[in-house]
Amino acid sequence: MARLTQCVNVLATWGYITVMRIKTRPEPALTITVKRGNDFQKNYDEFAAVQRTRKEERERVKAEKDAEKAAPKDDATHEQVA
Repeated sequence: MARLTQCVNVLATWGYITVMRIKTRPEPALTITVKRGNDFQKNYDEFAAVQRTRKEERERVKAEKDAEKAAPKDDATHEQVA
């Protein structure tokens, strides 16, 4: 029940849903009826854009690290002059 309440609170806070009805029973049961919020699609699209930007940034940083590892190192200790 605590997890359900937490999920509903987060989704309602961010405008994804609107709580329509909360119903409890004598046995441990909780029923929460929700519907999409008025700005659901706008919020969803904005979040998707942020996720896409973060993913591109992570991929760019990873590619830079991979390029640094693959690049040959110029160490004077490996070159010996006879």
